Amino acid sequence: MLRSILVVFAALVALAPNFAHAQGVELTRADRLAILYTPQLTFAPGGEPLIKIGLAEGIDAIRFEADTAIDVLPLGPGGARINIPAGHELEVRLEDGQAGAYRYSVVLAELPPSERDALGAERTRWEARGIEVAVVEVGSIFAIAGQRFDTRRTLLVTSTTASRSEAQASLDRLVADWGFDGRVHAELDSYPGGRLVLSGLPGGVTVEHRDLLQIRGTADTVFTVHDVPYDVGTRHEGVETRRYVGHLVFTANQDGGLTLVNETTLERILYGVVPAEIYASAPADALQAQAVAARSELLTGLGVRHLADPYMTCSDQRCQMYRGIDYEDARTTAAVDATRGEVLTHGDEIIRAWFSANNGGFSASNAWTWGGEQLPYVAARYDGVDEMAEWSDGLQTDEEVEAFLSSPPDAWSAITSFGSGRSFRWSETLDGDALSLAVANRYPDVGPVTDIEILERAPSGRVARLRVEGVEGEAIVERELNIRRTFGGLKSALFVVDIARAADGIVSGVTFEGAGFGHGVGLCQSGAIGGAERGFGHDEILARYYPGTTLRSLY
Repeated sequence: MLRSILVVFAALVALAPNFAHAQGVELTRADRLAILYTPQLTFAPGGEPLIKIGLAEGIDAIRFEADTAIDVLPLGPGGARINIPAGHELEVRLEDGQAGAYRYSVVLAELPPSERDALGAERTRWEARGIEVAVVEVGSIFAIAGQRFDTRRTLLVTSTTASRSEAQASLDRLVADWGFDGRVHAELDSYPGGRLVLSGLPGGVTVEHRDLLQIRGTADTVFTVHDVPYDVGTRHEGVETRRYVGHLVFTANQDGGLTLVNETTLERILYGVVPAEIYASAPADALQAQAVAARSELLTGLGVRHLADPYMTCSDQRCQMYRGIDYEDARTTAAVDATRGEVLTHGDEIIRAWFSANNGGFSASNAWTWGGEQLPYVAARYDGVDEMAEWSDGLQTDEEVEAFLSSPPDAWSAITSFGSGRSFRWSETLDGDALSLAVANRYPDVGPVTDIEILERAPSGRVARLRVEGVEGEAIVERELNIRRTFGGLKSALFVVDIARAADGIVSGVTFEGAGFGHGVGLCQSGAIGGAERGFGHDEILARYYPGTTLRSLY
């Protein structure tokens, strides 16, 4: 049996310098967890924000070692410190894990607090569909280096439930019925917890503490963490050893499972995020544009999502991919350093800096893609090099889209020498069986497909609403992502359809002629590369894809 050092630890607490005790304040369990869960920013000595990013959760144990001496802080900063020499493989387990209590709902719309008319319209639309709704305020006003920013959002949500699975099932039904792109929102009522056990210390000593355990090294300490899960829930899921810089925090997740959080600087996270989002061999100005967009997108989400989690942002595709320091690249690191602290703003808000692989020559609108308020800097816009008067008001008809696809414009996204440029124009053919199977995966009551009818296009020409008819029924599909998934995962929703039918009227084959890869909102990564290849700077690239915004340096 592992030896416990709880008595020794009690003595350490009595002898160690303790800021809270010096101030006459005794932090409770709830106090310490509240500090962990708060979205309020803290800063490194140079003024750079420190971010808590979730690395792994719901696992049995976490093994790690550090390349320098480290301190174990069972009570957090200001409490006792147990120093561990470098080179020891340590393990943390969570025993007697207890789930927290939460209220779950589905986010139907997300808008700034000022958009009262748009919120009212969304409320009316969903109530007319028989959905009971409520309003939740999230986000905050915060300052960095004396500059004030507003991340507040108003969420229109469904009525709450204490069951996450029930909320997810409700989301799935709403998506199937109405084709919108929603998410599950969680509100915390009581914290999860459990007994954290740290083993592997010199002499076989064990440290135990309730709910929270922090490990700190120097600013340059590298933690090697073994068997980190990735792509969980997909066919690509697995585990691998990853390395991180910063502090480690061990706690419980919503279900009472062991969770690992990395507290590190914003720029360090970007070192790992940027090469996961764009070719590291791309021109420097394209990489710098991507770095600014990624920095802006990360900051604007703080205090809006993950409010019921012990971290501010996550390391997977729900947020931005972060896989630690082994995935950093010298060229993307240089791009992050060259734009250190730079973000895009609109008024006193850091913008939603969406980006995708290739816009096909026409940027998409955020409102038509996801619903909610139309933001002025990501409206639908022709993305060719030369002005084209006939497309100034968008691609409104099938005939205009066909002409646009068959006679590609001279666009930045068409001239890139990188692989994503090959998605500027594409063709996808499905035979009748493959088509019916793809549709059945999302709409099982349709049966063998007899027709596909485009009902509405967004101003960018992307299909916004269509009808799939079958022998047994029909489905109305709305929103860009749902439409792409209905047909097995098309590259984009900017397409026209050519249908072939058998003698009995059943579709025997369908060809989608399309443009672009991804949703097409905001920065076009192919276009950023193409613009840089033509000699444009990162500031000019950003001004093209987020018109009307201001490039500002925070620190």
